[in-house]
Amino acid sequence: MKKFFHYRRWQSPERSSAAITVSREEVHGPGTFDNYPDTPSQPLDYGVSAPKPRPSKVAQYINTLKSGFVLILKTAEPFLEGTPFQIPISVLNTVIHLISVVADNNDDFEEILNDIDRNSKVINDAISQTTDSEASVHIRKFFGKLKSEMDTVFALTHRGLGRKVLESGDDVKVIESAIRRIDSHFRAFQVEMTLLIQRMLHRVQIEAGMRILDAAAANEASYDSEDSYSHPPCHPDTRRDYLSRLDEWSHNETTRLIWMHGPAGVGKSAIAQSFCESLHAQGRLGGSFFFKKGHPTRGNAFRLLPTLAYQLAQVSPEFKFAVTPRVAGDPALVRKSLAGQMSKLIIDPYCDAPSSHKFVIVIDGLDECDGEQHQQEILHCVKQACSQNLVVLVVSRPEPHICEAFLASRLSQILYLSVGSSLDDVRLYLLRELRRIRQTHESMTTAPDIWPDWTTVEYLVKQSSGHFVYATTVIKYIDDRDWDPQKRLAIVTGFRHPDLDSQLPFAKLDQLYMEILLTVPGRSRLIKILWIIALALKLSISHIAQFLSIDCTDVRLLLRRLHSVLDVPATDDEGHIKEHHKSFSDFLTDPLRSGIFTLSETGRAFLENAALKAFCESPSDGSLPSNNHVAWVLPLFNPTIQGSLSSVDVEQWLRHVNPDFMFARTGLMCAKLPLPDVVTWLKDRYSSEEHIQRWEDYGCLAYFNFFANQIVNRCCHSPSATTAASISSELLGIIHVYTLFGPSSLVDVRLLLDTSWEDLRATICPLRATVTTSEQWKNLFLAVMKGSPPVQSDERLQMLAGRCIQLIRNPPYPGFIMPRTWSCVLRACSPSANLLNMLQDIVDFDNFPALAETEPTYANVELVHACHILKWLHTFPEHPTVSILIAKLMNSKARSMRSFEVHKMVDGEWLRWKRRTGCGDSL
Repeated sequence: MKKFFHYRRWQSPERSSAAITVSREEVHGPGTFDNYPDTPSQPLDYGVSAPKPRPSKVAQYINTLKSGFVLILKTAEPFLEGTPFQIPISVLNTVIHLISVVADNNDDFEEILNDIDRNSKVINDAISQTTDSEASVHIRKFFGKLKSEMDTVFALTHRGLGRKVLESGDDVKVIESAIRRIDSHFRAFQVEMTLLIQRMLHRVQIEAGMRILDAAAANEASYDSEDSYSHPPCHPDTRRDYLSRLDEWSHNETTRLIWMHGPAGVGKSAIAQSFCESLHAQGRLGGSFFFKKGHPTRGNAFRLLPTLAYQLAQVSPEFKFAVTPRVAGDPALVRKSLAGQMSKLIIDPYCDAPSSHKFVIVIDGLDECDGEQHQQEILHCVKQACSQNLVVLVVSRPEPHICEAFLASRLSQILYLSVGSSLDDVRLYLLRELRRIRQTHESMTTAPDIWPDWTTVEYLVKQSSGHFVYATTVIKYIDDRDWDPQKRLAIVTGFRHPDLDSQLPFAKLDQLYMEILLTVPGRSRLIKILWIIALALKLSISHIAQFLSIDCTDVRLLLRRLHSVLDVPATDDEGHIKEHHKSFSDFLTDPLRSGIFTLSETGRAFLENAALKAFCESPSDGSLPSNNHVAWVLPLFNPTIQGSLSSVDVEQWLRHVNPDFMFARTGLMCAKLPLPDVVTWLKDRYSSEEHIQRWEDYGCLAYFNFFANQIVNRCCHSPSATTAASISSELLGIIHVYTLFGPSSLVDVRLLLDTSWEDLRATICPLRATVTTSEQWKNLFLAVMKGSPPVQSDERLQMLAGRCIQLIRNPPYPGFIMPRTWSCVLRACSPSANLLNMLQDIVDFDNFPALAETEPTYANVELVHACHILKWLHTFPEHPTVSILIAKLMNSKARSMRSFEVHKMVDGEWLRWKRRTGCGDSL
């Protein structure tokens, strides 16, 4: 018999009652274990003799072990309800008693009981902290194993009536093995619960982080939100080229940032919407944000990055696991600066969670974000993100501060995509939408089968200037279910006035223009510039500055925020400001649409006064005003019939107007300024005789210039006839300028003759006494042309050729073009060292571009001039300067200058010019 049975086993009633017997009310309170068998009020007699006195530590472990088991049962009760894994208290008491008996006789169990005690506390805490369904599975699995072990031990007490438990060493081994397995189960369950709690805590962090991001995000800014979808995507089969380029870019491994820009209403947002839909279908859309000016969330810069982080977390699990713990640990991250948000919410999590997917972020309408400073900060953050392998599309109008931010960027991987107009896409959109209205609108049942006609569609396409904002506005206006589409289309095309109770056809377009204009400071000066644009004066930046007496810098600053509706030239002196869309000028001229910005009668009067002031400016020395003076490009108008100016202002202008500005145009100037009406107006107001005579002389000069250009160029001289005796030599000299140079303006004649307006008036205006009708003017010039041409000395020809070279070198006014035949005049001159020196300044590659690869035709004016100059140079004797100039001309136009066709063409022109002018016969 084993040593185990030599021990005297005993158990005092007090110890048994205290250590083994525990009522359910004492431990759990009433009703907790109602489904368990009642626990005996007295300890059961299992036939085991009382053990020897137990060591104090073992007794302590047994007591705490029993309490720990009972506490675990209570804590796990919600998870075990209705399962076969519940452990009755009677079984627990019996098993604890048997364990205590075996533990008393085995010192090795002290550490095992200690481990079970420690683990039970940890397990109890873990069970009490979880409500997760996954935890329920683990708890039930653990209690299933625990119940199995207890059932194994408890079964030893039911092997037969009167049989004594623990009478054999096998029974002891069974209990010892059960105790060790229970310890193992406790250890394993503790690890499982620890891992489970960690996962639970991580899920809690993720959920908390997502809730924080969701609260800080602007979900209305997403491309597919109801709010953003007020700007629909591209119409099918339109804007294919831009969408194709964007798709190609999104797959490119080198480009990380693209800026798609264009004027207002061209359809940028629609392209961005369609691109987002395409990316979403491919699973590559990381996030989208569509800004909207003035919106509480969509216009807020600080909502951008939390929104993008939230959207990225939804499509990328790796990013979600990286960003949400950061946000849960520090909820203030969503309220940090834009740079801080970009670092903590986007860049750091993205770098910590590498993904095989290449996500694209779309930011539309950046110019509508509140505050230019915030817009620039966003661009700075975006460029930082792109340097960390993120891919971003930014869409905006070409506002100057945004252009400057992109141009100042050091990031090389930027693609610039300019969205322009498309007449074909607008036409396709209009045709399909109007066809839909024809088929679906209930009032169109009696409409013609072909509605509208092609002419109307083309009118709408032309009016749109290829901008979708116009086309979509027209369709929305026509498609109103409460109105007749045919009548509304007539309103749009201008054949019908809108009803009093009907909204204006371009209300949405007007709202867009007003929003843009109201953002500009310095409104009083801006309105004056808008008046100039509405009146289509086509002035450059420098001309507007002169016209309004402000600096060019001020003009640019005033137009700084209008690049979305205006095309502003890059330089101050070249080009003119023009609208991107014709509807903008229509908007400015309609007071019902543009309100304070409209071109009112007050505006017209202001512009007319400014124009009159400009026309009256002239240098004191009698020379021409500078060639960049605004009056050179201002259109002529008749102030006597405008009705916006007072009689005093008009008469003051008529008294001091500079004739250079009136007669710089060829043709009959009085077509724009009816001079007889001006004279009549002056006579009706009893103006001075001197004042009236001056304008009568101006009328005479205008008629003289008109008929000189109409008749002289068509006639050839006949040496056999005689010249009219009434024609003075000075007048013949003036007419001869027309014959030498062809159609010219009076200003050009004045410049070529280097004379004054008073001299021209004194020479030409006496004809007014004998020549009063158009027929008399024609007969006068015919008589002159049929007579012998005045003898032109070589000195006079050289003077005229020298003046031509000077004017070519320094153009006197904008748009000045030297008459085509000036090189013929030079060719008719005898060799002159003075002309040769002057010629060196203009015979260079800038004024005479190389035309060697072009077809030698008569339209190549520079080539014709070069040939005539070359012919004249060959009349010189040997001279170093002549050789240099010939070499320049031959080298720059080697192929054309040696062409037989070119020389034939030039010689033919030379012969025609000689027949018309009578010059050059001796050469």
